[in-house]
Amino acid sequence: LFVTFSDISPLEKRELLFLSRSALETYLREGKIIDTPNSFSLPRRQQGVFVTIRNGKEVRGCQGTLIPAKENLHAEIIENTIRAATSDRRYPSVSLHELNRELSRIKIQIAIVKDWVEIEGKDKLRDPKRFGLVIENGERTGVILPGEVKTSSWQYRKACKMAGVKSGDRFRMFVFEAIVIKE
Repeated sequence: LFVTFSDISPLEKRELLFLSRSALETYLREGKIIDTPNSFSLPRRQQGVFVTIRNGKEVRGCQGTLIPAKENLHAEIIENTIRAATSDRRYPSVSLHELNRELSRIKIQIAIVKDWVEIEGKDKLRDPKRFGLVIENGERTGVILPGEVKTSSWQYRKACKMAGVKSGDRFRMFVFEAIVIKE
């Protein structure tokens, strides 16, 4: 069971972005995973989170969890930041050279999952500016974060393609709200 929360203060947003940036830079420069901080203002609770890394407008990686896999939000952000930079098979890994050369262009977005629910059918899709979509098709998953697309039909088609859904496949759909914070 995880606890949802409705808002994050500007200080807490800065702390989480700093944590993600520190995790990225430390891992790429030293090959080390930073410890989870004890001094941050947010409570240490479990929460699903997605981290997206961009170089300018180009996505360089996105990884995350709808259901938390780590002991708390901070550990989830650290893990997903490193995975987004190094393990997203859709994009080349972010390199130390790229980080050093393009530091001001490398931007981080964190989407903290608030609430999610399984839905049955496309007619249950919600506003894609506010709600993300997850489609699970066996071992494959397609995730579209809130605000990534303009229409629910585009969101559905893109998530189905990511999940490898073919005509006649049985799959599961979830919509979720998230608190999205960006550098």
